[in-house]
Amino acid sequence: MQVYAYWFMLAFVFIAVEIFTGTFYFLMLAIAAMLGGIAAVAGLDVAWHYSIAAVTAVAGTLVLRHTRKPHKHAPDIGLDVGQAVRVLAWNPDGTARVYYRGAEWDAETEPADVPREATLIVGDSDTDVLTGRNAGVRTCGVTYGIGSKSLETTPPDWLISDLRELPTLLHGKGRSA
Repeated sequence: MQVYAYWFMLAFVFIAVEIFTGTFYFLMLAIAAMLGGIAAVAGLDVAWHYSIAAVTAVAGTLVLRHTRKPHKHAPDIGLDVGQAVRVLAWNPDGTARVYYRGAEWDAETEPADVPREATLIVGDSDTDVLTGRNAGVRTCGVTYGIGSKSLETTPPDWLISDLRELPTLLHGKGRSA
């Protein structure tokens, strides 16, 4: 078998590996092997085959490294962090029993960097007010929304009719409910 046939078979193998892996580096190696085969067909010395293939492989790799955008990898966090879950029950230790992906799990929240005194929950129903009270934070009700009538029986700490009133409320000039 002629030397060029080995070069072209090697190029074919590199192309097959590139197709299965999706790595363009193997494509550069395939091009290098093809050029080595072309050098063999042209009747050049074997040293030239290897030299042309090596220079092409190195040049192709360098070009790929400088032209491809690096992947932005997230820090080592799980893919499930931050996903919505259905809370089934809160445990006394602050963890929760949640339903996610068809199964029940034990979950814990990330610690908040904001003290409770600096936290405000804004909502339009008694459920929002009770949630804020249970969390030990201040509550603000809005007079519009589906559950705003229930705020009459479960009044929040503050009541506003327009969310644009919130900055004034937060700077101490708001009215109590």
